[in-house]
Amino acid sequence: MATEPISTTTPPTALTRDPAASGPAVPAPACRPAGLTAATVRRLGVGLCAGAVAFAAGLAASTAVQDPASLWSHVGGLLFQGGLWGLLVVLHRTRATGDGRFGRGLLWTVAALLVPATVSSAVSLVAPPSATGATWYLLLDVCWPLSMLGMAVIGVTIAAVGRYRGALRWWPMVAESWALVTVPTVALAGPVAGGVVGTAHALFGYGVLGLLLARRPELTGRS
Repeated sequence: MATEPISTTTPPTALTRDPAASGPAVPAPACRPAGLTAATVRRLGVGLCAGAVAFAAGLAASTAVQDPASLWSHVGGLLFQGGLWGLLVVLHRTRATGDGRFGRGLLWTVAALLVPATVSSAVSLVAPPSATGATWYLLLDVCWPLSMLGMAVIGVTIAAVGRYRGALRWWPMVAESWALVTVPTVALAGPVAGGVVGTAHALFGYGVLGLLLARRPELTGRS
């Protein structure tokens, strides 16, 4: 009887999944956006703290000579604005105000106000005193308090969104209330009292916020 030849063709192997990997997908932990490392957050936090100290020193010097437009106040203000730019970078890259249109638009709005505010501080260092009364300068300078009011809104939004953890969730609301505390103090108690309160608030608020970013960058999000 004839014997059927044995086929040497190997049947195609079925595509199978590793049973160990067949379980439900585990979402990857949230992390900081690429390009903003913990070291970068620390450096920007140090910059914010240094700017706050310079701002406080300028306010204290201006209060001592009872001249709110002194050179020291302009220098301190400009250095402080440099620190604020670093803070905005951190807030933007860590999505501190949320992913929605309001949160993202809020950061861009404050940044747009901070541009002319920074220009006004730089101009005040080199322009003659007569220039500070010009309309174009006043239009630039008014963006300075407006940007600080915008920072106050940012602080409340960070606390409401809750993306930051621990003290870093709440301290921006304390730090960025500087204008809400200092401006009424000046109006009600005079420039000297306002200068004292503004000096203390800058150190206690933005200074501590910078230290928090420098020492606890992981509070800006899981890594």
